[in-house]
Amino acid sequence: MARMGNRLFSAPLCRILISLLLARAVPGAAQDPISNGSVSNRNPSSKQSHEEIPLYSVPQYLPCPGQTNTLSKLSNSFSAGHLPSRSEVTGSWVLIGFWLHKDSHPDLNCAGILRGKILEWVMLAQGYSLEIDIAGTNQSSAFEPGRRQDLTVAMDLGGDASPTLRCRLTQRQNLVCLGDTYYSGLEFQKIQVHCEPPIPNSKAFTQPLLCYPYKREPPTPRQ
Repeated sequence: MARMGNRLFSAPLCRILISLLLARAVPGAAQDPISNGSVSNRNPSSKQSHEEIPLYSVPQYLPCPGQTNTLSKLSNSFSAGHLPSRSEVTGSWVLIGFWLHKDSHPDLNCAGILRGKILEWVMLAQGYSLEIDIAGTNQSSAFEPGRRQDLTVAMDLGGDASPTLRCRLTQRQNLVCLGDTYYSGLEFQKIQVHCEPPIPNSKAFTQPLLCYPYKREPPTPRQ
């Protein structure tokens, strides 16, 4: 498995997995997955071609005030959380905290963990239906109600990397997901984003979506 940031595991699978993540795209992902006001598809100032996406994100430590900064505290937040309803989970969820494994140093960024200019991991939910964007690699999935008052989502990252995440909505109204050996802890916050293909107006059916932090355009001065 590959570490977010420029820290790597020594296993050869790391490099193979990263190549798969950047190379794969789900057909049809360029269609707008949700239209509930959390996603904007237009912001021409943030164009970044697929070739310019860095292979790894850099380590980030810009937590929100009071944000959980240890995996044990994240697990406690999960334990105190609840099974979110379809309406509660609908929206755009941006990764703001990441623990690859239980002993790893977390990456934290209150505005969203970045890979270059794009967001590292965004989940676009319409009810329990999901479109997942990981650094420009898109896949369709769905939340499934689990047996322990949580939602589960199975990830397909290529090869043997198919973690299943268990997610709950915390008291801070963030979505915390716990995994297994890898992807031990993830924290998502509902943040408005804009997603668009790297080549605007292209007729290519298999273009991925790239998701960016949403920036409001300044108001037009009155004449």
